[in-house]
Amino acid sequence: MSLTYEQYLESPAGQLELKGERRGEIKSLLKLLDLRGIEVSDSAREQIEGCTDEDTVDRWFSRAVNASSVEEIFD
Repeated sequence: MSLTYEQYLESPAGQLELKGERRGEIKSLLKLLDLRGIEVSDSAREQIEGCTDEDTVDRWFSRAVNASSVEEIFD
Protein backbone atom coordinates (compact mmCIF):
# COMPACT_ATOMS: atom_id res chain seq x y z
CA MET A 1 0.00 0.00 0.00
CA SER A 2 1.36 3.40 -0.89
CA LEU A 3 0.54 6.66 0.84
CA THR A 4 -0.02 10.06 -0.62
CA TYR A 5 2.19 12.82 0.74
CA GLU A 6 -0.74 14.20 2.73
CA GLN A 7 -1.43 10.77 4.24
CA TYR A 8 2.25 10.40 5.13
CA LEU A 9 2.27 13.78 6.89
CA GLU A 10 -0.71 12.65 8.96
CA SER A 11 1.01 9.40 9.93
CA PRO A 12 3.12 9.10 13.11
CA ALA A 13 6.32 9.10 11.04
CA GLY A 14 5.22 12.19 9.15
CA GLN A 15 4.32 13.98 12.36
CA LEU A 16 7.75 13.22 13.79
CA GLU A 17 9.37 14.58 10.65
CA LEU A 18 7.35 17.79 10.85
CA LYS A 19 8.18 18.17 14.51
CA GLY A 20 11.88 17.76 13.73
CA GLU A 21 11.68 20.36 10.98
CA ARG A 22 10.00 22.84 13.34
CA ARG A 23 12.70 22.23 15.96
CA GLY A 24 15.34 22.97 13.32
CA GLU A 25 13.58 26.16 12.25
CA ILE A 26 13.29 27.29 15.87
CA LYS A 27 16.97 26.53 16.45
CA SER A 28 17.84 28.62 13.37
CA LEU A 29 15.68 31.50 14.59
CA LEU A 30 17.35 31.50 18.00
CA LYS A 31 20.79 31.31 16.33
CA LEU A 32 19.95 34.28 14.11
CA LEU A 33 18.87 36.32 17.12
CA ASP A 34 22.08 35.35 18.93
CA LEU A 35 24.30 36.24 15.96
CA ARG A 36 22.59 39.61 15.70
CA GLY A 37 23.26 40.23 19.40
CA ILE A 38 19.58 40.30 20.31
CA GLU A 39 18.92 39.21 23.88
CA VAL A 40 16.20 36.58 24.26
CA SER A 41 14.49 36.53 27.64
CA ASP A 42 13.43 33.25 29.21
CA SER A 43 9.77 34.03 28.50
CA ALA A 44 10.50 34.87 24.83
CA ARG A 45 12.56 31.68 24.49
CA GLU A 46 9.67 29.66 25.93
CA GLN A 47 7.27 31.30 23.46
CA ILE A 48 9.57 30.58 20.53
CA GLU A 49 10.37 27.01 21.57
CA GLY A 50 6.71 26.28 22.31
CA CYS A 51 5.45 27.40 18.91
CA THR A 52 3.98 24.60 16.82
CA ASP A 53 2.82 26.67 13.84
CA GLU A 54 5.24 26.63 10.90
CA ASP A 55 3.89 29.86 9.40
CA THR A 56 4.40 31.71 12.68
CA VAL A 57 8.00 30.52 13.00
CA ASP A 58 8.63 31.57 9.38
CA ARG A 59 7.14 35.00 10.05
CA TRP A 60 9.25 35.42 13.20
CA PHE A 61 12.40 34.42 11.30
CA SER A 62 11.71 36.97 8.56
CA ARG A 63 11.15 39.69 11.14
CA ALA A 64 14.30 38.71 13.07
CA VAL A 65 16.46 39.70 10.10
CA ASN A 66 15.74 43.40 10.76
CA ALA A 67 14.49 43.44 14.35
CA SER A 68 16.35 45.37 17.02
CA SER A 69 14.69 43.45 19.87
CA VAL A 70 13.06 40.08 20.31
CA GLU A 71 9.74 41.79 21.06
CA GLU A 72 9.68 43.14 17.49
CA ILE A 73 9.43 39.66 16.00
CA PHE A 74 6.20 39.00 17.89
CA ASP A 75 4.34 42.17 16.74
